[in-house]
Amino acid sequence: MSTKLCSVYVLLSMSRFAMPEATVRALVASNVYLAVGSAMNHGSHTKLGQYLDDRLIDVVSFIIYQDIASNLPGSSENPVLNDMSHVKR
Repeated sequence: MSTKLCSVYVLLSMSRFAMPEATVRALVASNVYLAVGSAMNHGSHTKLGQYLDDRLIDVVSFIIYQDIASNLPGSSENPVLNDMSHVKR
């Protein structure tokens, strides 16, 4: 998925994505780190590798969640809905 997303990002203009440019950039960057964490996990079979892989999957999921939540009415005023926190992040 990471290489597909990166190649699509480079080949296409930003206007062809349904997501804002900042979200696409964040997904590309987080997928690069996810590839490193996944390689560490599957290469070393250590708890640290698994932790890195799992946390970076969380980051990618949270970026996608925030993009989806940003389209809901009132999400910009509600940190619980947008940031999963009682205070704005």
